[in-house]
Amino acid sequence: MTDQDKLMHTVAITEVINRYFAALDQKRFDVTTMGQIFADDAKIVRPNGAVTKGPKEIGDSHSRSLSRFQATQHLTSGFTITLKDDASAEFRANLVAIHLWAEGHGDPNADPYDNYFLAGGVITGHVILGASGWRMAEIGNQVRWRRGTGFQEMLQTK
Repeated sequence: MTDQDKLMHTVAITEVINRYFAALDQKRFDVTTMGQIFADDAKIVRPNGAVTKGPKEIGDSHSRSLSRFQATQHLTSGFTITLKDDASAEFRANLVAIHLWAEGHGDPNADPYDNYFLAGGVITGHVILGASGWRMAEIGNQVRWRRGTGFQEMLQTK
């Protein structure tokens, strides 16, 4: 594989990962969007250890979970892409996620402008190259820190 091929694959993989977090923030959980991001047998491992498999189930799970927020913003940086061969790679990146609780969620005693939480961590995973391009086969999030309100609600699997 040439250096140019490696660069092209790295950019394409980074784009798939960024598309995933954009879909979360835009609340685009339909099977078409998730199918453009995830392989058919993909799995996500949430910070609480819950595992969800397949694009439809992943989208449905995110839809339920993120309905608790009026808005989110997921910021990624520091991508490290390790190509294993021509059709698979592993990745690592930093993630800072901002979550603004929707009315009736989070800490009921907090001022609405202070009813949010932040989380920072590391995402890792595996991607594969198929006929439709790079897709995530697995992604996990190891949260390193949290700040804000409503942690007990946030930790519930929905």
